[in-house]
Amino acid sequence: MTLRSFYLPAQYDDASITITSGVLAATGGGLTGGAQTADVTNNDSTASLTYVDLTNVGPTITMTPGTSGLVLVVMRATVKSNTNADGGLFSLAVDGGTPVDADSGGIAACSNSTEQLVCQATKLVTGLSVASHTFKMQYRAVTGGTANFLNRRMICVPL
Repeated sequence: MTLRSFYLPAQYDDASITITSGVLAATGGGLTGGAQTADVTNNDSTASLTYVDLTNVGPTITMTPGTSGLVLVVMRATVKSNTNADGGLFSLAVDGGTPVDADSGGIAACSNSTEQLVCQATKLVTGLSVASHTFKMQYRAVTGGTANFLNRRMICVPL
């Protein structure tokens, strides 16, 4: 399984997906089900410097990709820190794996303790088997303050 980040407009080519000038085209593989969305609106916080579940876990989506083994994941959250020059990050855990900063979204340094930013990250997960897989957002603080996360949303699209 591989996570790939990209920003639109951009281009990513492989045997089954092309993204050009903001247009997404998928070929081959077939789809198993459609896009799924999950939301957690609660305002939860963490001071952990490693990725953890918040009090209200997720969002979490369990789905089966098509034979292409591709799932496009869009994650969004409002992020706030209680400490100046600190922030919060969110990332993607697939099938219980450990999220990494390279796959994260969020803000690394809020300019003041009242700033809230809506942050988004888009990941292309590749190499999945045609079986049930669980996608979950997890969270961490950046430098030791408390990071707050609210209005969290994840969308998973099998390609």
